[in-house]
Amino acid sequence: HQLHDTRHGPAPIYKRMMAGASSGAIAALVCNPIELVKTRQQAAAAAGAASSFSYKGPLDGISRLYASEGLLGMWRGTPVSMLRSAAVTGPHLTTYTTVKEHMLHQRWMADTPPLHMLASLAGALAGICCNQPLDVVRNRLYSQPLTTSGEGTLYSGAADCALQLARAEGVGGFYRGFWS
Repeated sequence: HQLHDTRHGPAPIYKRMMAGASSGAIAALVCNPIELVKTRQQAAAAAGAASSFSYKGPLDGISRLYASEGLLGMWRGTPVSMLRSAAVTGPHLTTYTTVKEHMLHQRWMADTPPLHMLASLAGALAGICCNQPLDVVRNRLYSQPLTTSGEGTLYSGAADCALQLARAEGVGGFYRGFWS
């Protein structure tokens, strides 16, 4: 009842979007160091021995991340990560509930597992479509080489990364890996 009184019917789409986006942004803020280590471990596995992010596991990654980059470094990329999570969670949850309620209201499907699967697939597609550009930018920021002086980094921030990506690859660059 904090966001919407259900006695007035289902919550409007904008309230659902706000609730979903807020929950995604808060989760990203809290989990950013774990996401950073995970992304770097994935990049290291792809790069092989050439990577400087070869962590032995998540705890080693967090420990080495803190030792090399400090507390602020553990939250590198947090704004774009929060935006990314808000952009996936908001549309996903909103689409899921809207599709499910519409199908039930129209009596096109019963409240059974097939309806939940359909609503989940629709929600996932909406979330992925909204999230993909931010995910590409975030992964490029997370994976860029580290320097203590800032020299040699590929991007100065999320906006610079997005601008360089758009110039070099066009809109399609933001959807690299989409079909995977």
